Amino acid sequence: MKNCSWEKIEAFRSMSEFNRFVVWIERQLEKGECIEIIDDVDSTMPLQSRKLRCLSCDQIWLLSFPDPGYSKGSWGPL
Repeated sequence: MKNCSWEKIEAFRSMSEFNRFVVWIERQLEKGECIEIIDDVDSTMPLQSRKLRCLSCDQIWLLSFPDPGYSKGSWGPL
């Protein structure tokens, strides 16, 4: 294992920054650089976060979705 190249994001500056980040994460998944950890959740509830495991360092990271008026969303290791 090596150190993770991912960097923590305390808060997304805008929805467009968050959306660009999601596209980047989807590319990481497609390239096989990480895997998504699916929790057993109620499928009728809106998705509020995603957990991903970086395969280069085996660390689990949490992507918290923005909630306008309450939270700007974040990205960081658990």
